[in-house]
Amino acid sequence: MRGRVSALVLINLLVAAALILAQPSRVIVVRLEGTIDEGLVYLTRKAVNEAQGGVLVVVLNSYGGYLRSADSIAEEILSCRCRTLAWVPPGSKAVSAATLVALAAQKLYLSRGAVIGAAKPSPPDEKVMEYVSSRLAGLLERRGVANATELARSMVYEARALTADEAVKLGVADGLAESLEELLGKEGLSGAAAEPVEPDLLRDVYSLIFNPLLAIAFLLLGALLLALEFHVAGFQGWGVAGAVLVLLALYTFNVVGLSLAAALLALLGAALLVLEFLKPGVQVFGVSGAVLLLLAILLVYYSSPFALSVSAAAALAAVAVLCGLLAVVIMKGAEALRLRAPSLEERLVGKTGIARTAITPQGGVVLVESELWSAVSSEEIPPGSAVRVVGVDGLTLRVERLKDK
Repeated sequence: MRGRVSALVLINLLVAAALILAQPSRVIVVRLEGTIDEGLVYLTRKAVNEAQGGVLVVVLNSYGGYLRSADSIAEEILSCRCRTLAWVPPGSKAVSAATLVALAAQKLYLSRGAVIGAAKPSPPDEKVMEYVSSRLAGLLERRGVANATELARSMVYEARALTADEAVKLGVADGLAESLEELLGKEGLSGAAAEPVEPDLLRDVYSLIFNPLLAIAFLLLGALLLALEFHVAGFQGWGVAGAVLVLLALYTFNVVGLSLAAALLALLGAALLVLEFLKPGVQVFGVSGAVLLLLAILLVYYSSPFALSVSAAAALAAVAVLCGLLAVVIMKGAEALRLRAPSLEERLVGKTGIARTAITPQGGVVLVESELWSAVSSEEIPPGSAVRVVGVDGLTLRVERLKDK
C-alpha cells in the first residue's frame, strides 16, 4: 500500500513538473522602426531588461541609421540572458545599419517580400567599411553561414541585398514567417502571450538630443552662449545653457562618456540649486538646476532603463525629504547673513534721553537707551534735562534740549 502511495506521489510530482515546464515563456516584442538612433537604443534596453529569462522578439522595419546606435543595439541583444529572435515582417526591410541588428539575434525570420543587407556606409569611408564588413562577418560566422567573409564584404562594398528566399538559402535567415503568430509557432511558443514594449516620449527625447547632426548645431550654439556669458555683466545663465549643449555634443561625438556627462550635469544642477537657496527670489538658478538634474537622471535612465522598486522609492523619498530640510536650513542661514545690522545713527537718531551732566559744545554725558554716551550740544543744557539725539559723530552724540519738557 505504501509503495502505491509513493508511486502516486511521484507521478503527481512528475506531472506538475511537466506542466510547469510546458508553460510558455514570457515573450517581449519590441518594434524597431524608422531611423536606427539612440531613441531605439533606449527602447531596446528597456525591452532587454523586461525579457531577461524569457524570449525577446525584435521586429525590424528600417532603412538603417547611425552605426554607433546599431552597434549599441546589437550589443544589447547579444548580452540579453534570453532567447532572441529577429523578424522582418511582410514588405519590410532591415538594411544598412539595421542589418547588424537583425543578425545579432540568435534566430532570424523573414517574410516574403522582405529585404536584408545593403550595408554600405554613407559616406563610404574605407576604415568604416572595413569595420562594418568585419562586424557582419563575425555575426554571420556565429550563425554558421558559409563564406561569411565574402558575403559580408559583398553586402558592404557592393551594397548587396538579399531577398527572404536568398537569405534562407544562404543560411543568413533561419526560415520564413508571414506573421508573428507563425514565428512563435515555429519556435514552440504558440501558447505564449506577446507583450509589446511601446514607444514612449523618452524615445523621442533621446532621438532628438543625441542626434549627431544636431550635435554640431549644439556645439556651435553652446560655444556662442559661453562667449555671451563672458561678455555680459554679472551672471545671466547663458553660460549654463552653453555648457549643457557643449556637454551633450561631446557625448554624442563620443568624446566624453555617459557617466561623466551625467555626473557633470548633476553637479552643475546641484550648484545652481544651492545658489538659488543662497539668493532666493532669483528663480532662474533654481529652475535651471532642476532642469539639469532631470537631464542627468534621464541620461542615467537611458543607459539602463529601470523599474523603481518599493524600497528604492522609499529611500528616494527619504533622501528627498532630507534634501528639503537641508535646503530650508541653508535658506534660513542665508537670510540671517543677509540681515544688515542697523548703523549707530539709524539706531539712535530721534531717541530721547537725560543729560547726566551739563552738555556744552565742548561735551558732556547723556543717558540714551539705558547707555551712557558722550554728547555735545550747540547750546548749554543743564543736568537732568530731557534731550533728543539729532546726529552721531563717531561715538559722540549731537543732542538738543527738549523745550517742552
